[in-house]
Amino acid sequence: VTTIGGGKILDPLACKHKRHSDRTKSDFNLLQDGTDPEKTGIIIDRVDLNGITLPELVVRTGINPNRLDGILREMSSKRQVITLNRDAVSIVSSTAYRGLQEKILLEIKAYHKKFPLQEGLLKEELRTEVGRFIDSGLFNMAISDLEKTGKIVTDKKNVRIADHAVNLDGKLMGLREETEKIYLETGLTPPSTKELPARFKEGGDQIETVMKVMLNEGVLIKVSEGMCFHKDIVSKLRKDYRNLLQKDGKSTPASFKDMTGLSRKFIIPLMEYFDRTRLTIRVGDHRVLRERKEQ
Repeated sequence: VTTIGGGKILDPLACKHKRHSDRTKSDFNLLQDGTDPEKTGIIIDRVDLNGITLPELVVRTGINPNRLDGILREMSSKRQVITLNRDAVSIVSSTAYRGLQEKILLEIKAYHKKFPLQEGLLKEELRTEVGRFIDSGLFNMAISDLEKTGKIVTDKKNVRIADHAVNLDGKLMGLREETEKIYLETGLTPPSTKELPARFKEGGDQIETVMKVMLNEGVLIKVSEGMCFHKDIVSKLRKDYRNLLQKDGKSTPASFKDMTGLSRKFIIPLMEYFDRTRLTIRVGDHRVLRERKEQ
């Protein structure tokens, strides 16, 4: 409460800084003698990714709100700051924002290096690695902008580097070839995903990884939980099923059984799969071609 020797407050909410660094000295000089835009830029840089609201910026710069609003508009037009609109407008420096994007890219690349057989990294896991303190809106904006520039690819839950591809080699490639052979040979009566590992003398514990890759590649098609078919088998069945529907006008589990010779264990999941993939539509207790129904 006692000032010894006088002084001038340059930043009322300053964080700890290195006393003798050139950057600190430069910042102090600008906060004391710089222009209003320069002072504003220094304070925004100091809050890093935490962001700062307009009222907080007024307190820390001592600049009139109307004047500060004009400065921020100009800085935004020059892409020197990023503005988030949520409960309150929050401002982040473009330098900090680019740093966040670089950190996101580095984390994803590190994940791919550590887990080369995984398609991508969970977004929530990525956010934890980057820093949970980061505003979710800022994190999502960074992800969105990186995707727009073609650097990453996202789906509902995962994110990956755009050119990342899962490649099997050595023993895993052999397991992949054996797995594909099994699904081709068993045709419309494949083993369940639980039964499949027992088909292998070695490597059965890695089949889940191999199948995940094959599903991502589209070689295998998941029809229902625990039931997959080879794409060529499904493609042929789709043509046969379409011919049946065009000929009879509709299908039932009984007519589907006559066509395939399958049991209900396979018939119902397959018919529901063709509903989901928009070949058919259910009308009462039978199916018709969706394209014919829509006409």
